[in-house]
Amino acid sequence: MSSAQEAEKAAEDEASAAETTADSARRRKKPRRLMMKLKQLWLTKKAR
Repeated sequence: MSSAQEAEKAAEDEASAAETTADSARRRKKPRRLMMKLKQLWLTKKAR
């Protein structure tokens, strides 16, 4: 497997993990500010 494929799979895994986190947080009705922080953190991670 090439490193590009590995990176792509890692990004997909992270995305699904982030979605799961967002879903559970939405169910618990977390504060919107915290959700924004999480999303921003994930986006900066993804950009790296």
